[in-house]
Amino acid sequence: MSHVYRSEIVPIVGGSSKTVPLQFLRSTGPRGGRLEIVRIFIKLLVTATTDGSTSITAAGQCGWLNRIIVKDAKGDLWNLTGMEARAKHIYENGRFAIPDSTALAVSSTMTNRAVKWCLDTAPRRCKRRWDYATPADSLTLIELTAAAAGGVGTGSGLSAITQNYQVFVECREVLKSTESKSRREVKGQTQAGTVDLKAGIFGGTLRSAFIYKAADHITGGTDVSGTANVTIDGLQLNQQPVDVLQNQLQQENDGDPASTTDPFMQATQRAIPLWWPSRDGKVPDQSFFDGELLVRLDANSVSNVSIVTDLIVPRDDRSTMAEEAIAKAAGHTGVTVKTYAKTRRNPKDWGRYANVMPIKAIGGED
Repeated sequence: MSHVYRSEIVPIVGGSSKTVPLQFLRSTGPRGGRLEIVRIFIKLLVTATTDGSTSITAAGQCGWLNRIIVKDAKGDLWNLTGMEARAKHIYENGRFAIPDSTALAVSSTMTNRAVKWCLDTAPRRCKRRWDYATPADSLTLIELTAAAAGGVGTGSGLSAITQNYQVFVECREVLKSTESKSRREVKGQTQAGTVDLKAGIFGGTLRSAFIYKAADHITGGTDVSGTANVTIDGLQLNQQPVDVLQNQLQQENDGDPASTTDPFMQATQRAIPLWWPSRDGKVPDQSFFDGELLVRLDANSVSNVSIVTDLIVPRDDRSTMAEEAIAKAAGHTGVTVKTYAKTRRNPKDWGRYANVMPIKAIGGED
């Protein structure tokens, strides 16, 4: 059973940022077990008036958030625009993603809309989703940046805007767990080029990546169909046609081929899938990179794209020390890395993967 904790309502003026107070989030559940975050929902109640030339589509409503940042002691866990967060959620869940809001038509007066974003901290598209579940007591910051009137919708005739945000954190309670999780870092990496793109990984594994263009708020993303082929030598993708990548993703996930809102499955693509996780994938199945990953495009008619990467990066030493303290208090004899067969294994035997694998105290819960 999941436990959902909600923040206070946080009003944010367009063009400014606010930190969400984390006092609402507990570290232990009703049975005394440690809480692990399954998902983070962000809900916006917005009121706005539009003139005769301004409207906001259902998908474009996610543009009300210019930036979503979630941090732990080491740094950013999530750092995405609202539109990138929408695309990432769809990338993970296909047609099971939460639905878009309702469009805001031209000449609307003081009209209310509810908009939602979802950060999947324990994604379903993996063999062991709980290896990624973020401990609730590790969060140090949730910061939201609201868009100004000119950054949302077509035209510039938005007025009388109020934006009230609330965060809901869904957790599961785990008894006897002393596990140090694999640390995910999900971020949008803005690109200066239009043909040679670079995704920084720098000592971690690549779980997923896709190309996304800042949305025009009409169709949920800008047309990227001018791109013909993708080459990524580091992943042994050579002159891969974009439409074939789309078909491959369609076979692997729960995408709806007739979707008009999925940016990966629309007839005119709004996002290009590059690398996606499989449902039976594990951390050792992911490629490890020490530097940047070069993504080469044959042709690209759009500029200022971003590569949204989902990385498994080395955990913070302070986190590991905290887990060792918990293990000691619980009477366990040490820490070890889980393996395919759930056997005990010395972390150093994993080589470069040791810092990205989940570590569990001997005697802890599987």
